[in-house]
Amino acid sequence: EPLGSGRGRSTRRAVWEACIHPDDRERVNASLHASVAAGRENWAAEYRLRLPGDVERHVLHRCFMVIDDQGGPQRMIGSIADLTEQKRQETRLRLQAEMLDYATDAILVRDLDNRVLYWNQAAAERYGWSSDEVIGRPVSETLYAGCGSSDFQHAMQVLMRHGDYSGRMVHSAADGRHFILHVHWILVRRDDGAPRAIL
Repeated sequence: EPLGSGRGRSTRRAVWEACIHPDDRERVNASLHASVAAGRENWAAEYRLRLPGDVERHVLHRCFMVIDDQGGPQRMIGSIADLTEQKRQETRLRLQAEMLDYATDAILVRDLDNRVLYWNQAAAERYGWSSDEVIGRPVSETLYAGCGSSDFQHAMQVLMRHGDYSGRMVHSAADGRHFILHVHWILVRRDDGAPRAIL
């Protein structure tokens, strides 16, 4: 229906192509032609659809080709998934991350297994590890390598019980230095209230 075709009817290729955003049309067509020329039965592409009313949707199009006896493509059968909201969220998160890189405080996010999910530029400058070096690693191997396990566990217990923790903790740097800093941890929750991550 968004492509101007009724239920149970085929949409002609020209109708579909006309709905593809002009900036994406050449790339999508080239990808489709290359797939057909290579004899591939499956094809997929992300692009923007421009629909009536000046509505723009970011989509993931997946399909397979129905091939005739001579090996030529007859029709495409598949699905077009709407990624618009997902792309908006990704853009918002990317902008938020860029803004956090302007902060002078070291800011990091870790999962509930204490593995780093986010590490801002100030953290990289203060501790000497780039985000690539710490993301996915537990903080016990880097930032809190010199912190007593009992101190760390106490802080975690307070965090899980009250939703935040503030106090002084021993931190480590990539060059082996140890120093004491005031930290503030916040337990980030999902919409249903379940713990999600630690900021």
